[in-house]
Amino acid sequence: MKIVHCLATLTSAAVFALSLPVAVRAQQPTYITPIEMKGQWLRGSVAVNRHENDGMIGINGKGGETGYKVETVRPDGPAAGAGILPGDMIVAMDGTSIKGLDTQEALRPIARKKDGEIINLTIDRNGQSKTVSVTTWTRKHLLAKDTDWQNEGKLPPAVAQIILAGSASVTATLS
Repeated sequence: MKIVHCLATLTSAAVFALSLPVAVRAQQPTYITPIEMKGQWLRGSVAVNRHENDGMIGINGKGGETGYKVETVRPDGPAAGAGILPGDMIVAMDGTSIKGLDTQEALRPIARKKDGEIINLTIDRNGQSKTVSVTTWTRKHLLAKDTDWQNEGKLPPAVAQIILAGSASVTATLS
Protein backbone atom coordinates (compact mmCIF):
# COMPACT_ATOMS: atom_id res chain seq x y z
CA MET A 1 0.00 0.00 0.00
CA LYS A 2 2.88 2.36 0.79
CA ILE A 3 4.33 1.76 -2.70
CA VAL A 4 1.03 2.72 -4.38
CA HIS A 5 0.78 5.83 -2.20
CA CYS A 6 4.38 6.84 -3.04
CA LEU A 7 3.70 6.27 -6.77
CA ALA A 8 0.57 8.44 -6.62
CA THR A 9 2.46 11.19 -4.79
CA LEU A 10 5.34 11.01 -7.29
CA THR A 11 2.93 11.16 -10.26
CA SER A 12 1.10 14.14 -8.76
CA ALA A 13 4.39 15.93 -8.13
CA ALA A 14 5.53 15.27 -11.72
CA VAL A 15 2.25 16.56 -13.21
CA PHE A 16 2.43 19.69 -11.04
CA ALA A 17 6.08 20.34 -11.95
CA LEU A 18 5.40 19.90 -15.67
CA SER A 19 2.30 22.11 -15.64
CA LEU A 20 3.99 24.99 -13.80
CA PRO A 21 5.85 26.39 -16.87
CA VAL A 22 2.63 26.18 -18.90
CA ALA A 23 0.72 28.12 -16.25
CA VAL A 24 3.46 30.78 -16.03
CA ARG A 25 3.63 31.05 -19.84
CA ALA A 26 -0.17 31.42 -20.06
CA GLN A 27 -0.01 34.53 -17.84
CA GLN A 28 2.46 36.28 -20.19
CA PRO A 29 0.94 38.61 -22.78
CA THR A 30 0.31 36.98 -26.11
CA TYR A 31 -0.58 38.48 -29.47
CA ILE A 32 -2.85 37.13 -32.14
CA THR A 33 -1.63 38.11 -35.58
CA PRO A 34 -4.44 39.93 -37.37
CA ILE A 35 -5.50 38.66 -40.79
CA GLU A 36 -6.23 40.87 -43.79
CA MET A 37 -9.69 40.35 -45.20
CA LYS A 38 -11.48 41.99 -48.11
CA GLY A 39 -11.76 45.71 -47.45
CA GLN A 40 -9.21 45.63 -44.63
CA TRP A 41 -5.47 46.11 -44.41
CA LEU A 42 -2.82 45.42 -41.82
CA ARG A 43 -1.24 48.17 -39.73
CA GLY A 44 1.66 48.33 -37.31
CA SER A 45 4.63 45.99 -37.06
CA VAL A 46 2.79 43.08 -38.67
CA ALA A 47 2.11 45.20 -41.80
CA VAL A 48 5.75 46.24 -42.06
CA ASN A 49 6.92 42.64 -41.72
CA ARG A 50 4.40 41.23 -44.18
CA HIS A 51 4.48 43.97 -46.83
CA GLU A 52 8.00 45.42 -46.81
CA ASN A 53 8.91 43.43 -49.94
CA ASP A 54 5.72 44.25 -51.87
CA GLY A 55 6.17 46.18 -55.09
CA MET A 56 5.32 49.88 -55.17
CA ILE A 57 5.52 52.68 -57.69
CA GLY A 58 4.72 55.67 -55.45
CA ILE A 59 1.07 56.44 -56.16
CA ASN A 60 -2.01 56.83 -53.99
CA GLY A 61 -5.57 56.85 -55.19
CA LYS A 62 -8.76 54.87 -55.30
CA GLY A 63 -10.06 51.95 -57.32
CA GLY A 64 -13.52 52.09 -58.84
CA GLU A 65 -15.79 51.37 -61.79
CA THR A 66 -13.63 53.20 -64.34
CA GLY A 67 -10.23 52.07 -63.02
CA TYR A 68 -7.73 53.32 -60.45
CA LYS A 69 -7.78 57.10 -60.12
CA VAL A 70 -4.34 58.46 -59.17
CA GLU A 71 -4.74 61.15 -56.50
CA THR A 72 -1.11 61.70 -55.49
CA VAL A 73 2.26 60.80 -56.96
CA ARG A 74 5.36 60.52 -54.78
CA PRO A 75 7.85 63.01 -56.29
CA ASP A 76 10.86 60.73 -55.70
CA GLY A 77 9.10 57.54 -56.82
CA PRO A 78 9.20 55.53 -60.04
CA ALA A 79 5.69 56.61 -61.14
CA ALA A 80 6.76 60.26 -61.18
CA GLY A 81 9.85 59.32 -63.18
CA ALA A 82 7.63 57.54 -65.71
CA GLY A 83 5.39 60.60 -66.12
CA ILE A 84 2.30 59.50 -64.16
CA LEU A 85 0.33 62.52 -62.93
CA PRO A 86 -2.40 63.10 -60.34
CA GLY A 87 -5.74 62.76 -62.12
CA ASP A 88 -4.56 59.94 -64.40
CA MET A 89 -6.93 56.98 -64.56
CA ILE A 90 -5.13 53.62 -64.71
CA VAL A 91 -7.42 51.27 -66.61
CA ALA A 92 -5.13 48.24 -67.09
CA MET A 93 -1.93 46.73 -65.71
CA ASP A 94 0.18 44.46 -67.89
CA GLY A 95 -2.73 44.29 -70.33
CA THR A 96 -5.35 43.20 -67.76
CA SER A 97 -8.26 45.54 -67.03
CA ILE A 98 -8.60 46.76 -63.44
CA LYS A 99 -11.96 48.48 -63.98
CA GLY A 100 -14.46 47.78 -61.23
CA LEU A 101 -11.85 46.60 -58.72
CA ASP A 102 -11.52 48.06 -55.24
CA THR A 103 -8.26 49.81 -54.36
CA GLN A 104 -6.56 46.78 -52.81
CA GLU A 105 -7.42 44.47 -55.72
CA ALA A 106 -6.50 47.09 -58.32
CA LEU A 107 -2.99 47.48 -56.86
CA ARG A 108 -2.33 43.76 -56.43
CA PRO A 109 -0.42 43.42 -59.76
CA ILE A 110 2.03 46.09 -58.58
CA ALA A 111 2.39 44.53 -55.11
CA ARG A 112 3.32 41.17 -56.68
CA LYS A 113 6.28 42.71 -58.52
CA LYS A 114 9.81 42.56 -57.15
CA ASP A 115 12.34 45.38 -56.96
CA GLY A 116 13.38 46.35 -60.49
CA GLU A 117 10.59 44.55 -62.39
CA ILE A 118 8.61 46.46 -65.01
CA ILE A 119 4.83 46.93 -64.99
CA ASN A 120 3.02 48.33 -68.02
CA LEU A 121 0.18 50.68 -67.09
CA THR A 122 -2.50 51.72 -69.54
CA ILE A 123 -3.65 55.16 -68.45
CA ASP A 124 -6.41 57.45 -69.58
CA ARG A 125 -5.41 61.11 -69.36
CA ASN A 126 -7.97 63.65 -70.56
CA GLY A 127 -9.59 61.12 -72.89
CA GLN A 128 -6.27 60.02 -74.40
CA SER A 129 -5.08 56.47 -73.78
CA LYS A 130 -1.43 55.53 -73.54
CA THR A 131 0.76 52.81 -72.06
CA VAL A 132 3.56 53.69 -69.65
CA SER A 133 6.28 51.30 -68.40
CA VAL A 134 7.16 51.78 -64.74
CA THR A 135 9.96 50.08 -62.81
CA THR A 136 8.68 48.85 -59.43
CA TRP A 137 10.54 49.26 -56.17
CA THR A 138 9.92 47.36 -52.95
CA ARG A 139 8.02 49.18 -50.22
CA LYS A 140 11.08 49.14 -47.93
CA HIS A 141 13.19 50.65 -50.74
CA LEU A 142 10.70 53.36 -51.67
CA LEU A 143 9.83 54.27 -48.06
CA ALA A 144 13.33 53.89 -46.56
CA LYS A 145 13.44 57.57 -45.49
CA ASP A 146 9.73 57.94 -44.70
CA THR A 147 9.35 58.58 -40.95
CA ASP A 148 5.68 57.50 -40.98
CA TRP A 149 6.67 54.08 -42.38
CA GLN A 150 9.52 53.75 -39.86
CA ASN A 151 7.18 54.62 -36.99
CA GLU A 152 4.56 52.17 -38.31
CA GLY A 153 7.01 49.33 -37.61
CA LYS A 154 7.09 50.29 -33.93
CA LEU A 155 3.31 50.07 -33.48
CA PRO A 156 1.52 46.94 -32.20
CA PRO A 157 -0.23 44.67 -34.71
CA ALA A 158 -3.50 46.11 -35.97
CA VAL A 159 -6.05 45.83 -38.76
CA ALA A 160 -7.85 48.79 -40.35
CA GLN A 161 -11.01 49.10 -42.41
CA ILE A 162 -12.56 51.99 -44.30
CA ILE A 163 -16.15 52.75 -43.34
CA LEU A 164 -18.82 55.29 -44.33
CA ALA A 165 -18.04 55.19 -48.08
CA GLY A 166 -14.36 55.97 -47.54
CA SER A 167 -14.81 59.05 -45.36
CA ALA A 168 -13.57 57.33 -42.18
CA SER A 169 -11.56 54.34 -41.08
CA VAL A 170 -11.47 52.16 -37.98
CA THR A 171 -8.29 50.57 -36.67
CA ALA A 172 -8.33 47.71 -34.16
CA THR A 173 -5.02 47.41 -32.33
CA LEU A 174 -3.96 44.25 -30.54
CA SER A 175 -1.92 44.76 -27.41
